[in-house]
Amino acid sequence: MKAAASVQVQFPLHWTEKDNAFLRVFAGSCIIAAHITHPWVYQFSLSKNWLSLGFFMAIFDQLTRFTVPVFLFLSGYGLVIQHIRKQPSLREYYSRRLIKVFIPFFVWSALTASRHVEYFMSFPWQNAPLLSLGKLSHFLFVTGFDYQYYFMIAIFQFYLIFPFVYRLARQKRMLFLFLFAHLCLLSPVDFYLAFLWKHLYVFPSSTLVCYWFYCFAGMYAAWHAKSHLAKLQNFGLARIAVIWGLSFGLLNLEFFINVFQDRGLYNSDHFNRWSVVLYNFTTFALYLKLRPQLHAIFFETNMGRFLFQFIGPYSFFMYLAHTHTIRLMELSGINLSLLGMFQRAGLVFGLTYLWAWFAHWLLED
Repeated sequence: MKAAASVQVQFPLHWTEKDNAFLRVFAGSCIIAAHITHPWVYQFSLSKNWLSLGFFMAIFDQLTRFTVPVFLFLSGYGLVIQHIRKQPSLREYYSRRLIKVFIPFFVWSALTASRHVEYFMSFPWQNAPLLSLGKLSHFLFVTGFDYQYYFMIAIFQFYLIFPFVYRLARQKRMLFLFLFAHLCLLSPVDFYLAFLWKHLYVFPSSTLVCYWFYCFAGMYAAWHAKSHLAKLQNFGLARIAVIWGLSFGLLNLEFFINVFQDRGLYNSDHFNRWSVVLYNFTTFALYLKLRPQLHAIFFETNMGRFLFQFIGPYSFFMYLAHTHTIRLMELSGINLSLLGMFQRAGLVFGLTYLWAWFAHWLLED
């Protein structure tokens, strides 16, 4: 208990539940918004119509590249703090953490499975049942029954190995080792390997190695009361804002170059780029400088308290449910106008919130 109090009190960022709540709601909303605007981004990647609505939606899409990394950072940070406080046994840890992930994952995967019945029936169940079961397991635990489930699969992997590796995060050299290993798997490494007639192995997006550094950075921040993150407080807001703007500009420049070279959206706007790592670092630094103002808006105004009390608790369920709402909306077609985008956003957020509220009500016991 003394160790836990030491970490919590001395940590220079004074991280609180308000930070977790704000970042969960904000990042979760940005993820949903990015998926809502994806048809416009995809249209731009094909037409390359500069200064079109799709062009500006592509810039917004790049703005959301901090979302998944910040969730993983918070997971690493929170797990270390809780582990130090309670020091659970392996049985206590796994019974709590894995069930917490497994129940929503299997429930929502079951809801999504109806979309893939024809694919499942194509497996050779009678002639090769083990092969069929392996293909089904790969689809469930690697690919995911829906495209946003990759995050839950990666989190499950992190929870699974956390008790055996979290003490490594005490060491600074391990932080840089994980950063180096992370960068070796990202673009533009593939570009340089092409000159050597080599190809970079692309891991599935649900594989933890694609995001492990962000988890480790969160664990490192939790262990170190005088971590290097504290030095960010010595920088003025204007300087950090300029650095953030430059990193965001680099992020977009790389995206547009990739689009112009017809590399495909996965290589153009996903998380597998060096520029995303830099952008995440500067975004986190900017948040640390703006957090007093953001907290004042978010927690000391009527609208902010409404978001914290009535939206925040359902943010995880909204993440799981929003793609189903989007697909229901797309049955009537997609209006690619500006008005169509706002209508789509309003309906998706509204209906998804009702989905999430109902699911939370069913499972709250």
